[in-house]
Amino acid sequence: MSDLVDVESRLRKLGIELPEPPAPVGAYVAVRRSGRLLFVSGQIPMADGKPRFLGKVGVELSVDEGKAAARLCAINALAQI
Repeated sequence: MSDLVDVESRLRKLGIELPEPPAPVGAYVAVRRSGRLLFVSGQIPMADGKPRFLGKVGVELSVDEGKAAARLCAINALAQI
């Protein structure tokens, strides 16, 4: 089994579906490869083309909302890759 198929299978088992990668907001490259490394930049908690969470954890957002925002950023980073 290839590594990519294994990753996709594991994500499915976790109930994670990768969205279409969000378009970069600003003038930067979302992913840059250097040798065997990938650099992913500018991830914000975007869903359906709009920021889903706005504010600071502990002020405008609860800890659970902060966790959900971080999870969404990680999923968006994976989608960019």
